[in-house]
Amino acid sequence: MPGWSEHGWPPVPPGPRPPAPVSRRDLLVALVVGLVVAALGAPLALLWNALGPHVEVVMTSGGPTLDDYNTEAFVGGDAIFGAIAVGAGIVVGIVAWALRRWRGPALLIGFTLGGIASAWITWKLGHQLGLSHYEDLLANADPGERFDQPMKLRAHGLLFLQSTVAVIVYVVNAAWSHRADLGAGKGTPAADLHQPAAPADPATPAEHTPPPAPANPPAFPQT
Repeated sequence: MPGWSEHGWPPVPPGPRPPAPVSRRDLLVALVVGLVVAALGAPLALLWNALGPHVEVVMTSGGPTLDDYNTEAFVGGDAIFGAIAVGAGIVVGIVAWALRRWRGPALLIGFTLGGIASAWITWKLGHQLGLSHYEDLLANADPGERFDQPMKLRAHGLLFLQSTVAVIVYVVNAAWSHRADLGAGKGTPAADLHQPAAPADPATPAEHTPPPAPANPPAFPQT
């Protein structure tokens, strides 16, 4: 018959084209989110400088020296930096998941790179706060005068902590999602992907269907 395939099946109309997993708008939103997360490094630097313990320096007749070589301020500065990174990562992960319409790999990459940039800005800007005053005191302080060093980050691996925590929070939320599109409204529920396909229409002729048996088979002659 015209329009039928060689196996007797009618031609199957093409289904709707699935949407692209990442659109241009997704990339734009991911870029904006990454820049916003990176900009958080500035206020976090102020917070690190305000909460972090500063190493105290005393000026002697022979030059500046540490007031206490066994001070815990060296470790304390890194600990405060890490605590701030964990808190910021949790907030970023929750807020990123709340952007329901834009959930997906683009957003994940965006806030991950933004978190690394944010930690880098926190480190550099936090160290620069009070650095010029500290250098001026090193050159002009009188013997016996005490002053604080600017913040220093010694464990540079902490620069990846904020992004790591944000990714963990985001992925944990994604793992509890029951939709293949993470609830962004771009696909079907994940449960539907495992359902068997609907049975074919009985009226549709099947491929290689054997002919029906005759109602009254011919009788064989008896000998």
